[in-house]
Amino acid sequence: VILSKDGLAVEEISQKPAFTGTSYEGNYGVEDPRITKIGSKYYMTYVTVSTHEGVSTNLATSRKCTKWERKGIIFREQNKDTVLLPGKCKNKYVALHRPEGFFEFSKPSIWIAYSPDTIYWGKEKVLLHPRSQAWDDSRIGSGAPPIKTKQGWLTIYHGVKQTKKGKVYSAGALLLDRKNPEKILARSPRNKPLFKPIKRWEKEGFVNQVVFPTGVVVDKNKKDLLIYYGGADSVVGVTKIGKDEIFEHMEYYD
Repeated sequence: VILSKDGLAVEEISQKPAFTGTSYEGNYGVEDPRITKIGSKYYMTYVTVSTHEGVSTNLATSRKCTKWERKGIIFREQNKDTVLLPGKCKNKYVALHRPEGFFEFSKPSIWIAYSPDTIYWGKEKVLLHPRSQAWDDSRIGSGAPPIKTKQGWLTIYHGVKQTKKGKVYSAGALLLDRKNPEKILARSPRNKPLFKPIKRWEKEGFVNQVVFPTGVVVDKNKKDLLIYYGGADSVVGVTKIGKDEIFEHMEYYD
């Protein structure tokens, strides 16, 4: 998809897929790509759905976002919502991801992992849990790849609330320390997501009541963020929110 320079209008859509599953990787398809630029290279994490590997997270790299070199599985079944920080911490690459087990002792949460080369990951630990009686009380997962700000790593994530009428997917903000991303500095309040399904095409579609952020671009004015998200699993939308507004929205930890 080629967007206008202001990021708000579609100028061109390719009539053929730019990246697909293969017989040996994602034979049932690929989905949920998240792209991070680190140095001069682009890193795309994406989910593969296949007969033998189930639902796993894979990695591909590119210099110009045209031809991609597939690197294979980096987080095995069942693992989704993986994003990479656009820079190293203590000389290590950092990933946020969301593993799920067949025996649920805890709700699906955001985890953090480290790597020397983006291929082999370890030192994993849980970073953020869902909160009871909140807009993100059922499950959470990374949304868009984090962006680097003076205040810290700013991450737009998604959370799910189970209601009597079904699940509601909303978007929230999370701020991590620049030197130690395991340290949470701030988070959206439990009673107020950053934004939630309001428009008809966010509330009604293939899956109702969904806003699902997957991309963030800093606006040309450097003051606003363009947040791209799925609406009701049927369309792609964009919202413009000021960075200062996001920082004021969050609750800060001591």
